[in-house]
Amino acid sequence: MSQESVEIVRAHYEALAAGDAKAALAAIHPEIEIVDHDLPDADEPYTGLVGMARWQTDWEGSWASWRWEPEQFIAAGTRVVAVLQLYAEGRGSGVAVERLDAVVWSLQDGRCIRLDYYGSKTAALQAVGLAE
Repeated sequence: MSQESVEIVRAHYEALAAGDAKAALAAIHPEIEIVDHDLPDADEPYTGLVGMARWQTDWEGSWASWRWEPEQFIAAGTRVVAVLQLYAEGRGSGVAVERLDAVVWSLQDGRCIRLDYYGSKTAALQAVGLAE
């Protein structure tokens, strides 16, 4: 299941990059729970597809522009760690930001039921019990 899970997550990010929202959402369970460990004032957890949209809006509120470039996908049992290079520009400051973020995907029946967003690869690996 690990490699299959990695491919599901990889396909999600490829669909996002291609602008195919329908294909990207195919990997998301309608009852998804999202916990953003990088948003200090987040109303957590965000639940369901409506919650996911609210999380996206809250997260994007800090940035004038942003993009992710997936760098690595790490199988971790029933979970997958997606390591993402973030390129962003601060909304108020205009400061350019480049950092390595990571998302822990918990999959159930081939879809993401829980997504944990971290502001570092190290934090995400620690969350799944893997040391860097």
